[in-house]
Amino acid sequence: LGRLGLDEYDFSQHNRTRFAGLENTTISSYINSVLQALFFVPQLKSWLMNHLCATENCVSCELGNLFRMMDIARGRNCHSGNLIRVLHHLTKESGKFLDLFGGLVPTEESDQFEGGERE
Repeated sequence: LGRLGLDEYDFSQHNRTRFAGLENTTISSYINSVLQALFFVPQLKSWLMNHLCATENCVSCELGNLFRMMDIARGRNCHSGNLIRVLHHLTKESGKFLDLFGGLVPTEESDQFEGGERE
């Protein structure tokens, strides 16, 4: 890529299809294949692309935005950074939730399960 970077690099020599690629960064490399597979589920894609709400950090909104970009990209790469940011935020929040309420959730080691110990 040299001095051009991802923004100015012409990926068309590597992708001669009408399908969009996703920028591959260390953070997004694991989720990109899942996102591309979800893009080809017609009912899910349609629902997400029509989803609009005012909720901050909404995964459905960000997936819909990404799918709209992928739909019009015509072979160019799309950036999934906004979705990754929302997913990162939600994981941080879920960690805080578990820190606060983790002791209330029964675990395998606890005898709070009906029927005693698990096998």
